[in-house]
Amino acid sequence: MKIIDIKHKATGETRTDGRYPLRIGSEVKFYTEPCVGNVMLLLYIKDNQGNAKDGILRTSGVELIERKENEMIVTTNNSIYCFQIDQPR
Repeated sequence: MKIIDIKHKATGETRTDGRYPLRIGSEVKFYTEPCVGNVMLLLYIKDNQGNAKDGILRTSGVELIERKENEMIVTTNNSIYCFQIDQPR
């Protein structure tokens, strides 16, 4: 799955602070399925340039999880993460 946007929870605008711009476009997978009340842990697979990447992204606590056809939106205490979900083959 790919991070397609990370928005600031308070403004709804795409985050441009810190390392957020580098995260958008990265390919990731869940370390464990996100759960309301817990932090979200994402394992990096590729960076936003398509290069292999190692590491884990730990977010603040999850407040809301929304699923759409090929998209998942996870709202944390500070941000809104939008993911493009891979279609099964």
